[in-house]
Amino acid sequence: MASEVKELANESQKSAEHIAGIITGLQKKSGAMADAVNKSLTEIEGGNAAVSETLEIFNEIVSSISVINSNMSEVAAASEEQAASVQEVTATVNEFSDMVTQTAKESVGLAAASEESSAAVDQISAMVSQVNTSMAVIHEATDQAHETVKHIHDEMDQFKV
Repeated sequence: MASEVKELANESQKSAEHIAGIITGLQKKSGAMADAVNKSLTEIEGGNAAVSETLEIFNEIVSSISVINSNMSEVAAASEEQAASVQEVTATVNEFSDMVTQTAKESVGLAAASEESSAAVDQISAMVSQVNTSMAVIHEATDQAHETVKHIHDEMDQFKV
């Protein structure tokens, strides 16, 4: 009977050592996984910084385009006024009629360019909005991944030998 108890004790010890080995292996793998997730989080944060910088650049571009659009509108308005003045001169001086026609054509081109610039500003604003939405989603996913790693790490700490 004592030999059976001794044999059971030996088997129990081997099982305990085996379980301890499994737990140690899991802890190592958990640590490696935590390191990998932390590295990923660092890379995501770097990506977030790059996206933020890109957003700033896009916002600067949008502002610049708005200023250009405003200036083009002023130029278009001034061109329209000039066209009206040229038309009055054309009524009295026929030799300037070619110049008046050319100015009127340029005014129409400037108005069309102003409309195209306005459409481009709208498109860029929509893209900036989409990037902002993507940033929010990435930030939320990063937070969730961080919480998951922390939870796994806390769970694994309970199994320390």
